[in-house]
Parts: sequence; C-alpha cells; structure tokens
Amino acid sequence: MVTRVFNSDYVIYGEHATYAKFLCKERLIEREDGVNVFDRVVDLLMVAPLVGICKGRYVPQRDTTSENKNDKSTVLLAQIDNEKRNLVIIYRLVMLANPLSSGTDKDKVDQALRFDSVPDSQNPNMDIFDGYVRGGIEYLYESFRNAPLNSENKKEWIIGQMYDLVRELQDPEDSADDIEVS
Repeated sequence: MVTRVFNSDYVIYGEHATYAKFLCKERLIEREDGVNVFDRVVDLLMVAPLVGICKGRYVPQRDTTSENKNDKSTVLLAQIDNEKRNLVIIYRLVMLANPLSSGTDKDKVDQALRFDSVPDSQNPNMDIFDGYVRGGIEYLYESFRNAPLNSENKKEWIIGQMYDLVRELQDPEDSADDIEVS
C-alpha cells in the first residue's frame, strides 16, 4: 500500500512557529535569540507529537487572526521525504496512543492505518497529529523559555534542562492520563 501521509511541506503557524524558531537552529546555524535544542524543524516535528502524547498536551487549531498569524515555520518536502519512515511511525504511534479516542484498541489500530492512502489535507487524523505537535511544541517551549540566552552558562543550563526533561518523560508516575486541551 502506498503511504500518502506526509506528502507535502509541513507548515507550523502563529505562536507555535515562533516557539519552533526559538527551539531550533536556522539552517544549522545557532540563533542568538534561541536555545537551539534542535538542529532542524523536522527534528522538532518528530519529537513534539511524542512529547504532546506523553504529557497529555493537545492544542486544537487556533483562530488564525491572532497578531502573529503571519509567522510560519516550514519543513520542506525534501526534509519530510528524508524522514518519512520515522514520521509515519510517529504518526501511527500517536494514533494508537491517543487518549482522546473513545474507540476500542481495534478501532485505534484501524484509525492508525486506515487513512494511509489519503492525502494529508483529506486525512482527519492529521488534525489530531497536528494538535499533539502543537501541544508538544508548547511544552518544549515552556521547558526552555527561561534560558539565560545572553549568559556564559547558556549551554550548561540547556543541557541541564534537557536532562531534566528526559527524566521527566521517562517517569511512569507522570503519565498522560489526563489530557490538557488548551
């Protein structure tokens, strides 16, 4: 079966694009006004939905009339193609782990596999995936927004935050049983 998910550029809009730029390097060059945790936005795209699921953070699409609606961060199709296998696996994991789904396990498996031949724009699961991407981006931004950007200790602070974040995500006591929808 031909998989048609992730067959176009992936665009992040508004405040989430601003957060993505804060979290990621720009063309592999570190931003002075960011934490540079991710080399590429596609790397963030692979981590954010997993963080969103683990932390129970789902953010539905917001009104695009906000003040920073014109801000966007784009993952080009060439990068998507290079990471497509990983993205499809992550997409399926999100669909399987989605606590917002009220169906049986069989229904979740069907949901994770059913829309593979449908383009992203016609795939209702992409709205779910995108919601967890936005939730994960918000969570990661909140984790790193207080970085001392103009300090000699910036890298050490970021490494400490990354260590704390990984430990927090590994903690089975901290499960995503309660979904937070912003």
